[in-house]
Amino acid sequence: MRDYFHRIAICAAACFVTAAYGQVDRLDPVARKAIHELPIEWQVISSNEIDAAQVQQIGQRLGADVRGLSNAVFSVMGKRIQVNTIVCVDSQAAEAVLAGLRQSKPAFACRAVGPIAIEFVGQDDNLIRRAGYDLKLAPRPEHLRYRVRVRVAPLKRCPDYMKWNGAVNAIVAAEADKSNASLRAQRDELLAGFEFGDQLILGKHAGLEYTFDPAPAREDVDNSRGLARYQFKDLPRQDDIPYVTMTATYTTGGNYMSDPRKPSAACTKSTADWPADDPELRKLADEVTAGAKSDADAVDALLRWLRPNVNIRFAGQTGSRYGVTDVLSQKRGHCWDFSDLFITLCRAKGIPARQIAGWIYGGEGHVWAEVWIDGHWKQVDATGGGMVDCEPYHIGYVVSENGGMPMLYVTLPEIELLNFEE
Repeated sequence: MRDYFHRIAICAAACFVTAAYGQVDRLDPVARKAIHELPIEWQVISSNEIDAAQVQQIGQRLGADVRGLSNAVFSVMGKRIQVNTIVCVDSQAAEAVLAGLRQSKPAFACRAVGPIAIEFVGQDDNLIRRAGYDLKLAPRPEHLRYRVRVRVAPLKRCPDYMKWNGAVNAIVAAEADKSNASLRAQRDELLAGFEFGDQLILGKHAGLEYTFDPAPAREDVDNSRGLARYQFKDLPRQDDIPYVTMTATYTTGGNYMSDPRKPSAACTKSTADWPADDPELRKLADEVTAGAKSDADAVDALLRWLRPNVNIRFAGQTGSRYGVTDVLSQKRGHCWDFSDLFITLCRAKGIPARQIAGWIYGGEGHVWAEVWIDGHWKQVDATGGGMVDCEPYHIGYVVSENGGMPMLYVTLPEIELLNFEE
């Protein structure tokens, strides 16, 4: 059964411990001709230069004068991708190799840069598409536009957030194999205690648009907070789970976090999920931010403290939400836990913060945060201790000011990059 947060969890555990920018040194000499720097999410698994005899044979098969060949395998957010570097005698030969590769592979999986042809091999087309941008083999548009299509069940009550991830997996698995009584039983067991409703509360800003099927009966938008409430009636059902098909169009790069939205009083309050008024947590927040001269300094200090495997290990049940006090006592957790702890410590210092959930392009489901500093909202990924920029691959549509999750996925999202250039 597929774990909803599994691959993104592996990413955070594996790739933030080492400074990945120094990992270029782990590449073989041929690969380094094409790849000059690696984003922090990219971990080198292996990198092998092919011997001269094989290079000659492959060149003959490709019909070009090939001078070097490398196979490098990477882990990116827990997903594997292989990058084959083919160094040719000149750019004309590289274009010939590219034309040959594209006879059997989609155009986005092959590129040519000068005398070098690049082939990407992997299971995730979205990861392959972004690989060219990540490795600076293709210019990335200033603004990336995504379309996310997914069925979601409006969630009124979750009895235990430790069951949320498993419930998503169980729903998807049971739907994929409808004749499997065991999967249906697992789904029903995990869903015990969940209460479904008829409304969704989502983020709303200039770069985020929605359509729903069925259309909402009522829509209330609070532009000052960047939130929208959608009320539905007579929702269709999948195995007695009410759902709405949500299509979100998300545009990055517009600095939408600095639009007129301002934090409400709720963004500094203590809640059941974010116990910011706990004396021990206030003490911890004071200790971690000692010496900070501004809210921005305090946020930076909190993010540094949260870097995985420094004070809190990235470990435990996949997709966990243990609760802040348990995370601190056991010193482990996953992305939801890191986000919860960061928001709690921010609020303990009186810094407005709230939670963002959604998807990472080429990755999996994820939970991060946004914090109010220097007069605007800024998204930060506490799972990486702030080392990973939330632009341009974090696609966030859930915004929570109280710690609640307003939805349960009924299907896994389909994500399309609308302005991708082959």
